[in-house]
Amino acid sequence: YQRMLASDLGEARQVLSAYLREKSLQELYEEVVIPSLAMAQRDRNQDDLDEAAGDSISRNTRGLVEEMNEEYVDSRDLSSDMSQSPKSALRNGPDARRTRIICVPTRTSADETIAIMLVQLLERRGEPARCLPLGSFEEMLDQLFEYKPEVVVVSALQPFALAHVRKLHSQIRARLPQTNILVGLWNFNGAIEGVAARFGPQAEGLIVTNLAAAVEMLSDSSGKHRVPQNHDAIASR
Repeated sequence: YQRMLASDLGEARQVLSAYLREKSLQELYEEVVIPSLAMAQRDRNQDDLDEAAGDSISRNTRGLVEEMNEEYVDSRDLSSDMSQSPKSALRNGPDARRTRIICVPTRTSADETIAIMLVQLLERRGEPARCLPLGSFEEMLDQLFEYKPEVVVVSALQPFALAHVRKLHSQIRARLPQTNILVGLWNFNGAIEGVAARFGPQAEGLIVTNLAAAVEMLSDSSGKHRVPQNHDAIASR
């Protein structure tokens, strides 16, 4: 985070590349990138980081995430040929490929960046997924209605975003009542049971706090969904 704050993009890239020599892409995102985004979001909310600097960190982080995804090779990936990169998958039209999972950022560019990271990890499991660009709730709801996915993942970096998450969750539920909704409260460290109760019974068991749990819940080695239909409850992660 300090390197990004100092706009030292080259050194930040070296740190991330070195990390990938020892750890997986998912671990890099969980242990380095998301905490850095959380620190930037905290400083921005406390007015310790101005808007221009915050936007610069978001843009640079997004670029580094795309670079790391292109560089990282894991023999366990089902889509290891990467014939269609996650970036291109995000930009193609609704008919470009069957998309069963749509990730929706709640409020900030950090929410969108983490949603893109989740899409990358799902693509590596052979699971078609897409991240909607950050927009107004109305714009994103219209796109969701067009895609009609099996699962919507609401992406929200914590803290400071819970009220927005609940509002978006309720609007998606009203617009697409048969769609499963998974809520990603990234960097959340509190008691998940208390938060889950605020979303209502339909959200029971469908809240995760890290990418590993989200990937596990959404796919398995054969690419089949693990999110149950008809909103059956599964354990919160």
